Order: sequence, then structure tokens, then C-alpha cells
Amino acid sequence: MKNRRVMFLAACMCSVVFLSGCSADSLMDKMMGTTTTVSSSASVDISKEDSNAVRVDNSLEKPQFLVNPAESMEVEVGSTNGKLTCEATVSGEGEVTYQWYKNNVNSNGGGTLIEGATDAAYVPDTTAEGTDYYYVVATNTVDKAVSMATSTVAEVTVIPAGQWIQDDTGWWYRNNDGSYPTSAWKNIGGYWYAFNENGYMRIGWFKEGDIWYYLADNGQMQTGWITVDGKEYYMEENGHMAHDTTVDGKELGSNGEKIS
Repeated sequence: MKNRRVMFLAACMCSVVFLSGCSADSLMDKMMGTTTTVSSSASVDISKEDSNAVRVDNSLEKPQFLVNPAESMEVEVGSTNGKLTCEATVSGEGEVTYQWYKNNVNSNGGGTLIEGATDAAYVPDTTAEGTDYYYVVATNTVDKAVSMATSTVAEVTVIPAGQWIQDDTGWWYRNNDGSYPTSAWKNIGGYWYAFNENGYMRIGWFKEGDIWYYLADNGQMQTGWITVDGKEYYMEENGHMAHDTTVDGKELGSNGEKIS
């Protein structure tokens, strides 16, 4: 009877080995409870370095910040006017790149990486009121070696939005502290508005210096192609009226009107 059990066990092992691809020795160890655990590092050849790996080189020149982000800034909820900017450079070889971070404490370490924020300028999130802290890490890269430097901290406070008010003269904007913009531009809710010397919102054509702008009936600065009184004009991304040039194959005259 004992021999029959041994033969049956052996037959089972052969079947499992065939189906599972395990070796007979390893399977026997498992069945007999004698499996030995081997550290995974034992199978890794740590003597070989990854030739494509990027490494930190302390001898490489660190970027120097010529411009740090503003120390503090207040922006209204929904505004895109609160832009943080920086500039870092190296005197020798290398390419400087940027990565912005957000923190909930006043520190330029331990923050959360902001995905996609890799330009020298960054517009903070203004969807909710409160205070957050931002900093940027500049990296100098030469081949596969890098050296990094960190900017100072920018405190950004998002404050409640103001209020649009209309009277017999027109529309004006009261800030949350009771003041109002005069002879100035203001970004409100992501749109630019111009206000005259009395604080009223401008509409239509507006010339500032030698530059013409066009404000729609709702006061918002226009960009791209616009049609006014049946004539076409092109307003650049910053709102400047284009003239004496060709845009999208259309020729613009000295007064900005499309000629052909």
C-alpha cells in the first residue's frame, strides 16, 4: 500500500511538472514544505550600470536665478492675471529647463510637482480662495548629467472676486476692498477689460499710445479676426491691431483694414 502511494505521488508530480513548467525539484520542495526563499537581489547583476541613466553631478554648474518668482501676489478668483515668472541661466555649457511645484507650507522643498508646468512662467490655479506656495526647480543638463537649483517661494493668495456695477453712465468694477480700477487694464474671470479715467468700462475702439484695441459690447478685449462696420481687422494675441502686414493670406493696410 505504501509503495502504491509513492507511485501515485510520483505520477501526480510528473503531471504537474508537465502542465506548470516547474522543475521537479522546486515542486518537491513546495510539496514537502522545504521551499527556500531567495532574495530577489541575488538574481540582479548590480555590477553593471545603466549607460542611459541620468545622474546628478555636483561638479556640474548649477543654474543661477536671475529672476525669482514674486514673493507674494493677490489674485481674484477666476483670474488668469497672476502670472509667476522666473529666469535661470548657466555661464558655460548646458541647457536649462524648469519644473514648477506647489506647496501648502512656505517652503521650497517637499512640494507637489505640477504636471505640464515646465515653462519659465506659470499661472497659478485660481478656482478657489485660499493661500498656496509655489517654487520652481531649474535644471542644467549636459549629456546625461544634471545639476539643479531651487528658486525662492512665491506666496499666492486667491481673494474673493469683486462686483460689476451699472449706473446711468455705464459699467464699473468694484474690487472686494471697495476700490475700483481707473485708467487701467484688469483681468477679470480670464478676460481683459480696459477702464477709463473715471473707472468706467471701455467699449469699441480704444487707442493707447500708438496701439489700437477693440473691446466688445461686453467690454472684453478682442483677439483674432473681427468684423466692425462690415470691415475686417486682425487683433493679435495681446489685443494689438495688426497693420501693414499679411495674416492668413490677407493683406492689411496701414489703418488695419483688410485690403485683399
